[in-house]
Parts: sequence; structure tokens; C-alpha cells
Amino acid sequence: MKVYIINLFLSRQGGGIFTVLKELYYSKVSQNYFNKELTFIGFEDENYQEDRLKLNGESIGFKKENAFFYSKKIKNYLFNNIEIDSIIHLHSLWMYSSILLLKLNRNNRFYKIISPHGMLDKWALNNGSFKKKITLLLFEKRNINSANCVHALCTQEYEDIRKISKKVPIAIIPNGINLPLNISYNTKSEKNILFLARLHPKKGLDNLIEAWAEVHSKNWNLIIVGPDEGNYELKINKINKNLNLNQNKIEFIGGAFGKDKVELYEKASLFILPSYSEGLPMTILEAWSYKVPVLMTKECNLDIGFNEKAAIEITSTKEGILKGLNTCINLLTDEELAVIGNNGYELVKKEFTWEEVSKKMIKMYEWVSNKIEKPDFIHLN
Repeated sequence: MKVYIINLFLSRQGGGIFTVLKELYYSKVSQNYFNKELTFIGFEDENYQEDRLKLNGESIGFKKENAFFYSKKIKNYLFNNIEIDSIIHLHSLWMYSSILLLKLNRNNRFYKIISPHGMLDKWALNNGSFKKKITLLLFEKRNINSANCVHALCTQEYEDIRKISKKVPIAIIPNGINLPLNISYNTKSEKNILFLARLHPKKGLDNLIEAWAEVHSKNWNLIIVGPDEGNYELKINKINKNLNLNQNKIEFIGGAFGKDKVELYEKASLFILPSYSEGLPMTILEAWSYKVPVLMTKECNLDIGFNEKAAIEITSTKEGILKGLNTCINLLTDEELAVIGNNGYELVKKEFTWEEVSKKMIKMYEWVSNKIEKPDFIHLN
């Protein structure tokens, strides 16, 4: 089974989606199944040559020609090289790749799967709403409706997709995680609260910094980690400079990858993600895998974390974040925080390993190509 995987970035610039592509297809299940039948297609950037080696398959990078990610070379490659009855799995929306797949689809040569990764939730649609309404009308709704299956990360994303398309089959498959070994909760006197995500308005970072200025933090530090997107870091730095942080420590690190990221998780005593909008955030699964207790909003789409007592719910407002921070810093003991972190570890161990996720992804591929009966995680209505 030949599978072509299209994403805008085939490097760390792709954030959590790149992590998904890297880990999902490197699982033992995937390696045994695909046997060099994976081709990753995207755009080159300064990290592409290094990071492409982390993908389990052939990677083909092209130069970005404009902000809409138009590429004549990608168009020519796909029209000339796509094998009949292969699968194209698209991991982006709102860009030229959607139009391209509509044109390719006219010949019915392949099976199309789309993974929106949270790009259809309410906040995402309202962010740049005019352009997205036009885009939906012109081509994106037709692109979604013509898919053989759309991949949702959770029940909430399933409902968001259903608002766009009443008929397209939807598979609910979460992201996964690789479990590290010999992990214990950090009980050192100097404690770190870790925020790790793209610096983007939807992550709620501005309200987090404003809330942090009002926390009685004792010996806690706030560590902000992530690459900048759209110069949002300038706004955050301006907020930070205008606040009176007193003794509260805050550190901006920028992007962290590989061993540097592992070390941040190992030294973290708390993880926080006050997002307005998410698909299913990889960083929360990663935090749980390191037994780090989590503060997160309901919009992170991991309600199972609240149910399993692996996370504390906050809102994305300054007041909601402040309440959560004060609870963890001033009310809960190290032992109580360690229990929350261990609950998270047991949760990902049971529900979110890449081996289990890979099995479902392969079943979705086999179903759309008419090789097996419909699995129960694929919904027709």
C-alpha cells in the first residue's frame, strides 16, 4: 500500500504535527507494515535537511513559492507520480494543497484522507474568520466532502468536522506517545512550571504571564519554551516588560528539541497549557509520560485527563489561570502533585502509545482502500 503524506513542513517548524508524522510512522507496527511505502511531501526550510532523516520513508521537499504555499513543482510531482489506488493523507487545511487534491481527485486515482489537527474548531474558524469563510465556500468544504475519510483526534473534533460535512466518514484516533524509562516526579526545592508550545495567540500565553505576576510563587519558576509564530513573541515581551513580576522568575528559552526538551520535562514540577483552541496537544501527552502534573483548559480536548485525575482544569482567562496556579503552588503538597503526575503516566500508558495508535491508523487506511470491514472507531454519521 503506497501512502503519500502531505504536510506544509517536514521539520521541527511543523511543531506538534511534525512530531506526529515522525513518531506515528516510526512505531514498530508501522515499520513492519509499510515496508518503505511511505513518501512525505512538503516544503523545505532551514531545518529540513536535518529533520527529514527522522521520517520513516522517502521525503521530498520543495521551495515555497508564496504565502499560500503554492508550488508548481509539487503539482507536477503529484500529477506525474501518484500511483493508482494509493492513499494521499493531507495534514493541513486552508492552503494550496487542498485545491491541488481537488484537482487530482477528478480522476479518482487515489483514496484521500484529511487530518485537520484542530483547524476546524470554533476558535480556529473565528481566527481570520472572513478569509476562512471564503476559503470554505471556494474549495475547502468540497475538499473535506470529497475525502474518503477525515481523521479526528477526539470526540470534540469529530463534532467540529460534522458541522462542516454531514456525510464524510470520520475516524476518531488520538495522538500517541513513547514512554520514557525510569521517570519520577521532580520534588526538588527549586521547581519549574513548564509552558511548551508555539508562541501563538491561541495558546493563552499573554494571560498566563499576567496571571504569573500575581502568584505568590515562593521557589517556583515559569519556563516559556517554543518557537515564535507571526512575531507574537514581540507582544509577549512587551507584556512581560510592563508587568511588575517582583520575585517571580520567568525565563524565555525559545525552541527546544531532542535532549534539550527531554531535560525540560525531567526538571518540570508542573506543566501548563491555557489554550483557547487545540486539536489534541502532543505536549500534554509528553508531560504525562514524564509524570508531570498538568494544568490545562477544556479546549485541549483531553477530558479523559480530568476524569482520571491526571490534570487540573483551568480556563484561559487570567483569573482562571491564577486560580489553577495558586492551587498547585500554595495548596497541594509534593505528594499530591506526584499522584496527579503518576495518574497521567498510567493514562498514556493505557490509552496513548504510538503502537496502539498505529494499529488504528493502518486499519483506517485498509478500510478506505476496501480491504477490511469498517472498524468501530470510524463513524458514517
